[in-house]
Amino acid sequence: MRLVKVDITTAETWAKKAIAGGLMESNADNAVLRHSSLYINYNGYMFSGREYATFYLCKPFVDHLKSTNDPRLPKYAMRYVGAKSGAQFTMDRLSNDPDDMIGIPVGYNDVTILERLPIDGVASRFDYSLPNIRTVLQVTSPEYFVTYGQTQLLLAEAIVRGWATGDAADVFETALRANLEQLSEYGPNAAIEQTDIDAFVSANPLNVGQEIEHINTEYWVASFLNGPELWGNFRRSGFPDLEPNPYPGSEVPGDFVHRLPYPESEYVVNLTNVEAANARQGVDEIGTRVWWDKE
Repeated sequence: MRLVKVDITTAETWAKKAIAGGLMESNADNAVLRHSSLYINYNGYMFSGREYATFYLCKPFVDHLKSTNDPRLPKYAMRYVGAKSGAQFTMDRLSNDPDDMIGIPVGYNDVTILERLPIDGVASRFDYSLPNIRTVLQVTSPEYFVTYGQTQLLLAEAIVRGWATGDAADVFETALRANLEQLSEYGPNAAIEQTDIDAFVSANPLNVGQEIEHINTEYWVASFLNGPELWGNFRRSGFPDLEPNPYPGSEVPGDFVHRLPYPESEYVVNLTNVEAANARQGVDEIGTRVWWDKE
C-alpha cells in the first residue's frame, strides 16, 4: 500500500498477493512485544518518569476522538484538572472523563503557549491531557507493531480500490471492533465494555463517498503509540486531514516533516554512500520527500 502514490500497479499486485497468501484472522495474530517488570516498556517508563510532564496529546487527536464519542479516549488520555505544575499531578485532580479532555494546540512553545491558556480554559500547560500511564502506557504494557485491526483497515481500502472482493463496510466494522477489543490486552483498566464497542461501531459506519479518508483517519487512531507506522501511512494516504505545524521559524513552513535526516555519524563513517543517496533522493532535510511519498 505504500506504493499507491508512485506505482499504483505494483501496489495493487502486491496487495493482491498478500491477500491471497492469507491475512491476520484475529487479535491473536497481532505482532506484539510483551513487557514485564523485568523487561519494561521504555515509553511507559519515560512517560511515567523524568519526561512525564513534557508529553501531551495534541488538540487535533483529542478533538477527533471527542467528535466521534470514541470510547478509546479515556483509555488513551488522562488529565490532572487545574494543575499548575508537575507537583500538582495528584490523584484528587486526576480525570479520565472524556468531557474533561483538552488536547494541547500545535505550534507553541513553553512561552507562547501562555496566550492559549485562557482560550482553552486551562490553568497552565500542565493542565492539558496527557498519555494515560495507568492503561496503555504502563511500564508493563505491550507494544504493537502490526495488528489485526490495522490489517483489516488496509483490506477495506483494497476492496474500495477494487483490488479485493468483499464488503468494505463490513470489513471496516471488523477493524473497528478488533482495535477496540485489543485494548483489553493492556489490562482491565484499559478494557472497553462490549456495549460501548457496539454503540461506537453502530454510530460510525464507513462513510460512503469518503471511504479512503475515513479508513485512513481510523488507521491514525488505531496506530496510536506506533509513531513510525502512523507517520508512514499519513504520508502515503494524506489522511487524516491535518494542518501543518504553524510554529514560527519552522524548517518546513506550510508543510509537514517528510523524512528524518541522516545522523552526523553517517557523514563521518559513510560519506560516499550518504552523498550518493542525497544525489538520488534530494537534499538531506526534513522537508524532502522519500521516494514513495509524492505530492
